[in-house]
This record gives sequence, C-alpha cells and structure tokens, in this order.
Amino acid sequence: MAGYNYPEHELGIPVKGKIASLYVLHFTEWSDPRGTPVYDLVLRYQDGSSVTNELKYGTDLMDFYAPNNDRTEPSGPNSVVAWRGHFVMGNGTDQALRIFLTELKNPRPSDAVASVDLYSRKNQSAGCVLSITTGESGLVHKAKPAQ
Repeated sequence: MAGYNYPEHELGIPVKGKIASLYVLHFTEWSDPRGTPVYDLVLRYQDGSSVTNELKYGTDLMDFYAPNNDRTEPSGPNSVVAWRGHFVMGNGTDQALRIFLTELKNPRPSDAVASVDLYSRKNQSAGCVLSITTGESGLVHKAKPAQ
C-alpha cells in the first residue's frame, strides 16, 4: 500500500526438530476478496525438501480492523478468531479489532524441520505474523454455532 513498506519475505526462521503442527497468530492490514492468497509459509526440512502452505484472506486470516459487532470467523477448518478487542479512535469512533490463530499440520511429522520461510503474495492485504509456535495437532477447535 502507498506510504507503507512491508518486507516481502522473512527467511530461515529456525525450527530444528520434528513437529506435528505449527500454530500461527496473525492478521492482515487491509482486505482482499475471500480466497485471495496473502502469504506462503514454507516448511524447510533438514533433508533439503520443502512443503508450502498458502494462507488466504477469509479462509485463514482477515483484516485486524473489523466492522463493529462483526462476529465473522475465518472459513478454514483450522483457523479461528483468537482475540477480539477494540479501541476508541481520536475522532471518538469505537473500532473493533481481531487476531486469528491458524493450525498448519505438518504433512511429514516424522521428518525434522530445519526452518520456516514466509513469502508475501503481494496482494492488497499484508500479512502480519505475531508469533509462530509448535505443538501437537488438533488444538484449534471451531466454536459451535449458537442454537
């Protein structure tokens, strides 16, 4: 976006071991149509091979700034809203905020992962990754709809 300078990639984030899943805490600045790729997260295995995970707008993450009273969840089975908050802007407007959690299951859990790379897809929405951690698979659960 005009006036902003975001890195196009972050390479060599160390993992160094066997993992079941990665958990990514993230959001976007700005929005795109649902299904638009935001960034790729690449698992780099110690044997030199790799697996690419494509993170998409609306499926895995959305804009940090939400419409007020919006309770929309990402549509992907392994992504949820992890946090909701708000702040009052200088003009007195109450602005809703949200952060998302996505589980990326390692398709090769018996192979050691050396590192993770992030690559922007250079669309309008800019992916903002707050943290990445490892853990057992299956820790993200979608809330059941209210009856």
